[in-house]
Amino acid sequence: MAVVPLGSEARGEVLEILEDRYEVHSTIIASQLLEAQWHAYIGESTIADSILDRMVHNAYKVKLEGESIRKLRHQGGDAPKKNATGEDRS
Repeated sequence: MAVVPLGSEARGEVLEILEDRYEVHSTIIASQLLEAQWHAYIGESTIADSILDRMVHNAYKVKLEGESIRKLRHQGGDAPKKNATGEDRS
């Protein structure tokens, strides 16, 4: 998420998806944006507040730090070559 700011139609669709799933289903959202940048990315402040309320309430946040595995592999570095289940991806 977050390649370009959301347009009007996309804002409505994201809000609708989150409303449908709110407190009923799990939702995973991955982004490279910092939390402070989300309002500007979403756009209209009222809709941004609604979207962020549903995303943040009862959320678990996982912040990954360090070099990108893709970047390490490109540079010939020592990056893990196994997937999340431990299977070799070489």
